Amino acid sequence: MGQPFVVNDSSDEAQITKAEKQMEDRTKDVDTILSTERGRRWYYDQIFDKCHLLANSYVPQNAGGTAYNEGVRQLGVQMYNAAKESQPALFMKMLEENHFE
Repeated sequence: MGQPFVVNDSSDEAQITKAEKQMEDRTKDVDTILSTERGRRWYYDQIFDKCHLLANSYVPQNAGGTAYNEGVRQLGVQMYNAAKESQPALFMKMLEENHFE
């Protein structure tokens, strides 16, 4: 499928249009997930439990472990920001529904 959002020639309208459509599709994916309680629960779990968004990435005397943890955490940061920017109200609802389980 290739990398999303890639425009090699900014004068090529077809590339720009394709990248814009891919960005819109990804935003709709997040919107769809956040539109249900089950989706919000899954998304929250990915961000906070699987990606350890609020955890410290540092592993003493293990640069590889630290790098791995930070890479996973960075995915959580990207997911967090995508949800917050795409659907602020549903993002807050997700936090409210799952934060104090």
